[in-house]
Amino acid sequence: MGDAIWVPVLEEKVLDEQGGACVFPKGLPVLLMKRYGQIFALSNICPHMGCTLAGGSMDGYILTCPCHDWQFDIRTGRMSPEDNGVALRLFEWRIDSGRIEIKVWGD
Repeated sequence: MGDAIWVPVLEEKVLDEQGGACVFPKGLPVLLMKRYGQIFALSNICPHMGCTLAGGSMDGYILTCPCHDWQFDIRTGRMSPEDNGVALRLFEWRIDSGRIEIKVWGD
């Protein structure tokens, strides 16, 4: 695995509390969400059947997959309410010059 790189994906001011944003740093499907002023970056693919999570509903920090109602805590990526080892990949992020950047690993 190569070195980590930061990929700019979205202006921070565009991301609001009402929805998420699908971004693709280096081709990776990432869902950016903002809840209670905090940003979360997680895989946009449900581990159950590969559905996109972007159209899912939110209740607090719980994201429900639109395909089969699997639920995930966006703070941890873990399946909710039980922890059965199923989890979404979380991505490190930062804001630089007003843009959200996602940390990915180079080749």
